[in-house]
Amino acid sequence: MGEEEEFRGVIDLLRMKAILFDEGSLGADFHEEEIPEPLLKTAQAHRESLFEGLAELDDSFLEKYLAGEAIPLEEVQSLIRQGTLGAKLVPVLCGSAFKNKGIQQLLDAVVDYLPSPLDVPPIHGFNPENGLQEERSPANGLLFSAWRSKS
Repeated sequence: MGEEEEFRGVIDLLRMKAILFDEGSLGADFHEEEIPEPLLKTAQAHRESLFEGLAELDDSFLEKYLAGEAIPLEEVQSLIRQGTLGAKLVPVLCGSAFKNKGIQQLLDAVVDYLPSPLDVPPIHGFNPENGLQEERSPANGLLFSAWRSKS
């Protein structure tokens, strides 16, 4: 919502809310409100496009979407996470690091959609002490592993 010096907020297409950032707090404080009428039609079209893309990933979602059913936010977020973890889609967010606008939403998206260390398969490497191949999983209590440059 706005651009350059006039950038004041974003539209959350999943929740269909406008998020407006407080200039005085450099974006740390924000509030939600209804999407302004002049932007509502465009937001709805973008949401439809987003849902059509998600429907290509999951037959159950496709059936609900085509039937016009209300799809819970948690289900949409779960499908976005699955698509992200499977490298089938890339979430895109808007913000401005200059005044921290959208940073909270970006961090929430990192938690909601990107893999945690536990979602990554084990790493295979060679033990420098014995030359044998070993496997390391990202779990507490296991030996630490790191790469060291010879220079």
